[in-house]
Amino acid sequence: MQIKIPQISTQERGRDFTDSNYVYYNFFNSPKYGALNRRHHDYNERHIFMNDLLRDIYTTHGMIMNDNFRTESYSYQHSHYKLLFMTESLIYWVRKNVDDMIGFNYYAFYFSKHGTEPSKLDISSIGKLLHSKSHELYAIFQSHIDKLERINEVSNTFKHSFITSEAHNLIGKNEPVVNCLNIKWNDTSKEPQWHSYFLKQIVDDYDSFFELSRETLKKFDWDKS
Repeated sequence: MQIKIPQISTQERGRDFTDSNYVYYNFFNSPKYGALNRRHHDYNERHIFMNDLLRDIYTTHGMIMNDNFRTESYSYQHSHYKLLFMTESLIYWVRKNVDDMIGFNYYAFYFSKHGTEPSKLDISSIGKLLHSKSHELYAIFQSHIDKLERINEVSNTFKHSFITSEAHNLIGKNEPVVNCLNIKWNDTSKEPQWHSYFLKQIVDDYDSFFELSRETLKKFDWDKS
């Protein structure tokens, strides 16, 4: 079975306005937050790294499944844990970038509305956005809220859940998946929550969110003074 490896849209060492990671703005140096024009460089380099990681994840998964079919059994191997930890690393970078883009959009929205920089980024993460339904920024990302909730649940479970190791023995039969198990606040009186997605679904969620975020940033009025 031939599996297509998902890739985030990017260019090797892309630095131009035509690069899909380029975020345009007129601020080159922010008195409070530094050289904002470097941010698109960060996104581009992160995406190159994440794409390399995705290729490693899919290659490792394929090797594991080939070995299992050959022996007609499944067992823990070094390669299994490598796959597990690489997948968790990718989720970390997905979450980090989403939080970063939310904070950047809040910065841009505030500046566009007030003509000055915010002294504090009141909305700079998925969690804060989800709890700010009355804010205009929530309306901007309304169509992506279900994707953000999915990324939020998975990343928080990987980070905080005491019982998610119970899912570590599971592996996608045909392609890489994300499996994790959570009990809210690690309180055993609460009902466990099971999360299982194809990894490509999480990548698609992220890719579409980044595209919307980038285009939204380009539309803000950066000419106030």
